[in-house]
Amino acid sequence: MTIKKAIITLGLTVIIILLLFSYNNKNNNQKNEAWGIPEKENAEIVTTYSRVNFFLAGLNKASLAIPDYWEGNYRIKEQGDTVTFYFVRGVSDEISLFSIFHKEKSEFSEGDEIIGSNSISDFVFSEHETKNLDDNIYYKIIDNIEDVVKSFKAS
Repeated sequence: MTIKKAIITLGLTVIIILLLFSYNNKNNNQKNEAWGIPEKENAEIVTTYSRVNFFLAGLNKASLAIPDYWEGNYRIKEQGDTVTFYFVRGVSDEISLFSIFHKEKSEFSEGDEIIGSNSISDFVFSEHETKNLDDNIYYKIIDNIEDVVKSFKAS
């Protein structure tokens, strides 16, 4: 008879523990909803940004906010009054994404897409031709260029 009692007691204990766990989990979800915290499966993916500075040698310093998923997938090269952003595939394969260049305000041309200016220069954006690649991150970056350019700051 004592073995039967032990089995019944063990079974009841397991049921009570499962009920308590279920109640606690439901209670935590209600607390999260009250605080506006989404459940894990409904949580949004948060993108963080870091500022990339260029044209540091002269009077036309500028920067862009680059999303974290660009890290390791892009490179910038400065040459004179132009900075070009490249998508990087492997060690030596670079595909140009866009360029930003600065020129004196008096050199402004019809059709220039000016994205910013300071007291002496205008900053002009030039998007490069999109390539046909089998690479999802490339297209994610391409789709995000407009937002990145909106983050442009000149000093």
